[in-house]
Amino acid sequence: MFTGVFGVGPSTAKKWIERGWTSIKDAQESTDISKDWRVQWGLAFHDDLMNPVKSNEAYRFTEIIQTEAKKILPGIVVQLTGGFRRGKHQGHDIDILFTHPNGEETGFLPKLLTRLEKLNMVLCGSHESSSFHEKVLSEDFKLTARGQLDHFEKWLGICKLPKDSVSGDDAQIPLSNELEKCTEIKENIDSLDDYEPKAKKQRKCNGDNSPFTIATSERDWIARRVDFIMSPYSQYYYALVGWTGSKQFNRDLRLYSQKVLNRKLTSHGFYDFTTGKTLPANSETEVFENLNLQYQHPKNRNC
Repeated sequence: MFTGVFGVGPSTAKKWIERGWTSIKDAQESTDISKDWRVQWGLAFHDDLMNPVKSNEAYRFTEIIQTEAKKILPGIVVQLTGGFRRGKHQGHDIDILFTHPNGEETGFLPKLLTRLEKLNMVLCGSHESSSFHEKVLSEDFKLTARGQLDHFEKWLGICKLPKDSVSGDDAQIPLSNELEKCTEIKENIDSLDDYEPKAKKQRKCNGDNSPFTIATSERDWIARRVDFIMSPYSQYYYALVGWTGSKQFNRDLRLYSQKVLNRKLTSHGFYDFTTGKTLPANSETEVFENLNLQYQHPKNRNC
């Protein structure tokens, strides 16, 4: 139950149970909760975040991100992933994968987040720099839980979605998977400072701008969990397979790669232990070809 709160892990959940708390309300009403900004925002907006995200919300939000992203960096590729790409009608969060075919993605995410904050779409979040290095492709051969984590630059946080995007049917807004040229004019944003979530600067989270004050105020939006992931183009199609999922589908692919092919599959690439080389992929089809498997449409990866 408690680990369902954004920012709460097993250790914090255990402490709350030891205090005798039996409900989320107990934690919300306590004056002695974690100082972690994620926990404070997660508790404040727990009801919003537990309300499933509908597919029409996810596609509408992605359309907005795509529009703003291409104003910042023409040619940027914006792809909704996760269960929605597999045809699911609802989910718990919105995962969006970015890349740029010319390798111009450096510095893009902070600029996008600055833009979204100016549009009053960001509640809180954490920006993580890429921790990728070449050894990631071949190390940690055993499929431990930690070994499943990727090393992409990413932003994990909570955004605002207009409530009018929550209602309605599940009709999906088509988004192109093609790497098409964008002719929109690039905004003059080179002077913008790197984005840092306001929630990280407001550690105490009290007063008029506290998460609970905002959550209980009259508002025309709903809070949604959002992940932005930036992949280099050379790794993009492996990242696309990995972030599309499902978790079980990915686990099976990686076990098959290890036990049958003596290769390591990650969201960063495909390493052959026999040759000591990585196998590139210029499409999802090529990822499956490298695995000696027939291509599976995302809707067939729900398992």
